Order: sequence, then C-alpha cells, then structure tokens
Amino acid sequence: MTEPAPAKSPPASAAVRYIETHSAEELSSWLLDIFARQTWELAPEGLREPLPEQIQRLYDKLEEAHGKKLREAVLLAIRYWRPERNGLTVLVDLAFTVARLRAALAVPDLCHLLRMRHRVRGSNPDEIAYTRGHLTAVVRGFAPDPVVCDTFGGMLYEPSEDPGLALHLLLGLCECRATSYPEYLRRFCELRDNVKPIWSDEVVVGALVRTLALPTLIEGLPAIEGGTRLWFLGVLTPRFVDLSLPPSEGGGEDWGVDTLLRASLPGSGERYNVCSSDPSRWDQILSWLGRRDTKGMLSEIQRGVRAGG
Repeated sequence: MTEPAPAKSPPASAAVRYIETHSAEELSSWLLDIFARQTWELAPEGLREPLPEQIQRLYDKLEEAHGKKLREAVLLAIRYWRPERNGLTVLVDLAFTVARLRAALAVPDLCHLLRMRHRVRGSNPDEIAYTRGHLTAVVRGFAPDPVVCDTFGGMLYEPSEDPGLALHLLLGLCECRATSYPEYLRRFCELRDNVKPIWSDEVVVGALVRTLALPTLIEGLPAIEGGTRLWFLGVLTPRFVDLSLPPSEGGGEDWGVDTLLRASLPGSGERYNVCSSDPSRWDQILSWLGRRDTKGMLSEIQRGVRAGG
C-alpha cells in the first residue's frame, strides 16, 4: 500500500467543506501531516484544544456519510503510519482520535500494533512505554469487543509483556468476561509482585469495584486463591465496604441474619445496601458465596481486614 502525497491543511473554518470534498485516502495524509506538525494553517485564533478534540468537533458537524469517510481516513492513517517516518506522538494522537470518533473499525489495527510490539519502536524506552500505555487505554474503551478480549488475554499472559500495562489489561478483561475476574486478578497479582509497585492496593481494588458489580465480586470470592483472597478482602472491606456485625441476641455462636453489608464507592458519597435485615436477602448473599457457613465467611472477611491493616 502506497501512502498518498501529503495534502495541504485547510483553514479550520473551511475544514468541514474540506472533509466533504476529499477522499479518505487524501484525508489520511492530511491527518498524518497535521498530527506531525501539531497545527493547522489559519486555525482560529485562540484555539488551544488538542488536535483529536478539534477533529471530533469537525466530525460532529458532518453528515453521516462524511463522518464514516473520516473514520475510514483515521483507519488508513494508522495503516500508513511508520515509526521512523511519522513518530510515536502521531500514533498516540491517531489512537486518541479513534477514541473520540468511536472508530471501532480501527480497533483491530491498534490491537495488531499492541501485539506486534516490534512495530512500535523508537530510541527512548520511556516513550515506547508511554505510547503503548495510551494505545492500551484507548483499546480498553472498546471492551467487550471480541478482538479486545483476545488481545488483552494474550498480553496479560505474555511473559515478556510490560507489567505497567497490567491494570488496564485486568480491567479490560473484566469488562469482557466479568465472571472470570478471579483468574485475571491472580495473574495481575503475579505481574505486580515481580516489579516495583506501580499502583496502590486502594487504586487496584477501587478500580475493580467501579468495573464490576458488587454481587459479581462477592460471587467470585471462593474462586480466588487463599492468599490473594485475604489480600483482596483486606483492602475491599475497610476501604470500600462497611461491614457491621451487631451482636446476636444470644451473644454466642450465631452471627445472626441481620448482618449489614454496605458498599460505598470512593468519592461518590453514595452507599449501596447489599444485605439488610431481611433473612431472604442474606440467604441470597450466601448463595453468591456458594456456601451456607455464615460465621466462617464473616470470620474470613475479618481475617482479611486484619491482614490488610
């Protein structure tokens, strides 16, 4: 495939007309050019938005057929992109434009670039990591697309993969296959334990709370391996779940069915009642856990709290 000759950038005031009157091939060259120069000729004075946001503003003004053509142009620009000729910054801006335009047709090509790591190369390792990090974040936004699930699954279990991408991979896979989160969490913990800590425990667990419904988190607890489960509960319970254990009337072995389990999302100020004094509701919680041992389950949570300190 031969890259078309660079096209002149239009004034921003005429950009809609420019898109309407040029082909996807010509627009792909235009995108590569303006992202390389980080400017348009005769752009409106005072316009300070990043270029992907400016492209989205134009896109929002287009009729459906021309919007489709612009999305195709973004796809072609990604296919024409070469690290030696265009640079990594251009690829990041193209990825951001994919996100802004919801150009799902370009996601397989971004996934290919992530899988074929030799394609994203440069002299600065930090710049390469920065670029692949942004590509991963953009691709995650299209989960649960099957190509995202397959790509992230392969990356999470690739021994030589950058551990810095692990949290994006974990959350993206949870958005693809929520009930498999215990296995993804196990692999994430393996990667995290082998490198200098990048994320705090609160960031990891808080992100899972936001990504997965609390019933899904609870249902998956028995499938999480012992040490990881205690760590997970130790972070989850004191910081994101308020567990109240009122003394039973007998004060003995019975923990009672009026145990209250409430969850709060950080910064939201909202609380979600998972279990109330309704015995049938408590039975449902226990069924999620796959067990009827109320005292044993709560004791395990308390051990997790103590382990999490």
